[in-house]
Amino acid sequence: MIGRQTIASAWILVLCLCALPATGLTQTRAPDDHVHVSIDSGPSPFSAVVYAVRNVVGTPVVIQTKQYPYVSVFDNRLQLVSDAEFEGLMNDLVALGALELQSKTGPEEMSLTYKVDIVYKGQSNSFLVTAPFSLEDLRYANIVEKVRGFVEERTGIVHFRKLGTRDEKLGLLNLRTQPPSRLIVDGVELNRESPVFNLELPEGEHTVLLVHPRLPSPEPIRFKIYAGQSTDVNLNLIPKLKAAETKASLQK
Repeated sequence: MIGRQTIASAWILVLCLCALPATGLTQTRAPDDHVHVSIDSGPSPFSAVVYAVRNVVGTPVVIQTKQYPYVSVFDNRLQLVSDAEFEGLMNDLVALGALELQSKTGPEEMSLTYKVDIVYKGQSNSFLVTAPFSLEDLRYANIVEKVRGFVEERTGIVHFRKLGTRDEKLGLLNLRTQPPSRLIVDGVELNRESPVFNLELPEGEHTVLLVHPRLPSPEPIRFKIYAGQSTDVNLNLIPKLKAAETKASLQK
C-alpha cells in the first residue's frame, strides 16, 4: 500500500534534515531503534499513511507521511525530538506490550489494518491489527493512538482534502459525540473516532455516518460547512444506544 516513491522521498528529507549540524547531540541508542505504525490496508482516504519515530544519525526524528490516491502528491512532515521524549515513548510502548503482541483481527468488517513495527534495545516485533478500537484488548488501540498522537503533536495533523479545492473554499468541522464513534465523512473512512476538531472540508453540505458497535446501523448526521468558518456539531447517542439494547433484549 505504501508507495516506494513516498518512502524514498520521506527518507531523503530525513537524511537532509539530519545532515545539518546538531550541537550537543550524542548517539545514546542503537542506530536502528524505531517504531513505525502504518496503515497496511483498508478504506483510508490516503493511499499511504505512516507514523514513525526513529533514530537517524544519532538523532530521534518523528515522521508523518500521507500520500493521496492516484496522484504523486503527498505530505511529509518531520520534526526533531529530544532523547528524553524518544525514550519515554519507547518505554511506554514496551509497557503496553508492543514487543510481545501478536497479529489480531477485530470484529468489524471494512475496517483499517495497521502494521506496527518496533525495534528497541536489541528486541524487535512486528504485527498486524485490524479494527484495534473494537478489540477487548485495549493495548492494541493504545499503541496505535500513542504513536499517532506522539507524531501529530509534533508535526501537526495532515488532513485529507479534495485536491484542487482552494484554501479560501475550505471550512472547519468540530464534531463531538457521546459516546465516541467511528467517523465516515462523505463516504470516506477517517481512520479515527470522535471527537474531531478543525477537520478541513470544502464548503457545502456533508454527511457523517457515526459507527458504533452497539448501534444496529450507522447514524447519519447532515450539516453544512461555510468557507472560512467553523461548524460545531454535538450529538448524544446514548438514548439511541439504550433503545437499541432494549429492542434487542425484547426480541430474545
